[in-house]
Amino acid sequence: MLAPALQASASDIVAISTFDSGLDGWTPSGRTCILSNPGGFLRAQDLDGGWSRPVAPEKFAGDWRRVGRISFDIRPDAGRALQYPAAVRVMNAEGEFSEYEFEESATPIGVWSTLSVRIGPGEGNWDIPASIRAAVSEFSIRIDLNDNNLDSGTIELDDLDNITLFAACPADLNSDGQVDDADFLVFLFAYNTLDCASPAMPADCPADFNNDGFVDDADFVTFVTEYNQLLCP
Repeated sequence: MLAPALQASASDIVAISTFDSGLDGWTPSGRTCILSNPGGFLRAQDLDGGWSRPVAPEKFAGDWRRVGRISFDIRPDAGRALQYPAAVRVMNAEGEFSEYEFEESATPIGVWSTLSVRIGPGEGNWDIPASIRAAVSEFSIRIDLNDNNLDSGTIELDDLDNITLFAACPADLNSDGQVDDADFLVFLFAYNTLDCASPAMPADCPADFNNDGFVDDADFVTFVTEYNQLLCP
């Protein structure tokens, strides 16, 4: 397995499972599979050829507007060529869900690889609808990638580790992973508009970092702090 994601500080992390021991509250979902911890990582054993989709514990649920990126390590079973991509899914209490599929080429069989995706609008990102992102009730990872199962006389064993939700950079207003001049232009427009109730203000008033209904000097202080740091976790 790989080292914990980017050795991030505690303030950068919303939730994490490193599987140092046990299952850390993860449970199987969908068709029958068995989860185990054979030594510092999560293993899913496929029993019937359906999707193996481990479901996260409660600490991964809630308001995902504070989540900026997902990262995890994965090792597909080496017993057969890949047939499906890995995927992540979130769902709210009403059953609405959003899913993001990774490229199959990002998960070579039999070796550990790290998959990561940023949350928010923008090319290559996972743009989760607001109704789901504000109230995630379930987060799961689809790791049944090469369709070995008992029906065909084999057992598929796929592994996961270092599953991490990284905190969002509020000032990364275009969700590209850094706070730079492009974000400054977005912030400047919001600052000049001022009132979040204005029809001209972008939806949800994302530059109102302290949620007081206005984009003003208090928000500018937050923006400058993140602008000076440049890179998001």
